Amino acid sequence: MHRQLLTIAQHAQLIMPGILVKLVNSSITTGIFPSSEKHAIITPVIKKTGSDITQLGNYRPISNLSLISKFSERMIASQLTCYLETNPLLPKTQCICFTHFNKSRNLGQSATCGRAAL
Repeated sequence: MHRQLLTIAQHAQLIMPGILVKLVNSSITTGIFPSSEKHAIITPVIKKTGSDITQLGNYRPISNLSLISKFSERMIASQLTCYLETNPLLPKTQCICFTHFNKSRNLGQSATCGRAAL
């Protein structure tokens, strides 16, 4: 049984990236993102330890998005960044910040310009 589960997990690892890339590319092409992925779970977190927990202003919202939403956001950001850098469309003063931001958050570092490819 354990061996069979491992095989299923390995199979899923091979298939899922391709499915996610197709979903992202389809979303870019059609301009439609699945409604089921447009939801977030909002968790209120106290800003500072020792703050009055009865005051709503002492909380900040944390949004937990689905894995598909996060992956899509990062792949689209990666493609957009690549396009903007390849076709010098960012002001030079913006590039340093934009590049640093991109490198610190980007999952798709190895993605090529244009369509995502895994």
